[in-house]
Amino acid sequence: FQFFNGFQIETIQDGFNSGKVYHFQASDKNECNEVVDLLINLANKAKNVTQQRDQFEKGRKYALMVYESIFFQITSALLILMNFGTNIYAAQMVHGSYFRENNSDMAVLDSLDLAFVVLFAVE
Repeated sequence: FQFFNGFQIETIQDGFNSGKVYHFQASDKNECNEVVDLLINLANKAKNVTQQRDQFEKGRKYALMVYESIFFQITSALLILMNFGTNIYAAQMVHGSYFRENNSDMAVLDSLDLAFVVLFAVE
């Protein structure tokens, strides 16, 4: 009776290799165990990479769903209109003496402008 130092790998039917069977033979039991351990480690690393990619893809799909939602589009349109209105107000008031006397109002407009820049960058 002779011990066979080998193993068999069968791929999944829906996978890249479509259910093929592969046979491997090693020179001794230790080499066989080393190859099996190496293949198990490589398979686990590949699974981790796939899981991370899947999580990233789920996040992208969720972000796209949120971005294309009616609520988000209406909110974006309102922000654009508010920014436009703020810019019109600031352009009309800068030429008058109002802002020369009320620096706090100019600071409010500067803060609003910064807030709009940040919100549009996040968008």
